[in-house]
Amino acid sequence: MIEKLSRLIKDKDIIDLLITIINSTDLDYIKKNINFAINKMLEKLESSNISENEKLKIIKELNKIPMYKKGKGLPIGNISSQIMAIFYLNDLDHFIKEKLKCKYYIRYMDDLILFSNDKIYLDYCLVEIEKFLISLKLNLNDKTKIYEIHNGVSFLGYKFIVKNQRLYVLIDTKTKKRIKKTMKALDKKPYFLSYKSSYNGYLCHADSGNFVYRNYVLKVIKHNKKIMMNLTN
Repeated sequence: MIEKLSRLIKDKDIIDLLITIINSTDLDYIKKNINFAINKMLEKLESSNISENEKLKIIKELNKIPMYKKGKGLPIGNISSQIMAIFYLNDLDHFIKEKLKCKYYIRYMDDLILFSNDKIYLDYCLVEIEKFLISLKLNLNDKTKIYEIHNGVSFLGYKFIVKNQRLYVLIDTKTKKRIKKTMKALDKKPYFLSYKSSYNGYLCHADSGNFVYRNYVLKVIKHNKKIMMNLTN
């Protein structure tokens, strides 16, 4: 990342500032604070009245919290990290559009999709992208594969399905579970309503049906099931 930024930005003061931000994850106090927060949560669990099964679920989630590795990763939560994450794969965007000649391509951060009616071409792209990512010191995750869109494709928390030349946008099952879990944790908190409004904004882009959390309707607007666009050959 620092090498890429240095090729683009020639102002030494700005580069030094960016290096400080990027390398902040290597500081010892960062890991100590993460461990402190996890241990604090474990202490609260011990004195809580929730069931053992619920405790085990929370402990399992806490164990999934990743630790920063020296020289790897960007600070979570920084606006600068979001911008740099987009910037880091800029060369991959050019490679896919200009070298692989992919006509239909979408990327948001590290989530990307290529569309084609030619499976052999997509097989070729998959191999070439995997090779290109080695130069960026990245790997494709286990979800990376070729899907038939009429069976549904999950992307950014939505599920996209094409049937009879129509595109249907649904809410992914994992997303529903995550929303319910978040709302349960925030129940009766002062900022509950702001989260509810945020989720409503997210849900209104799809046909989310009567998705309800307890007595709080998270989805009010019912969309026509034939939504977004007609697909043409």
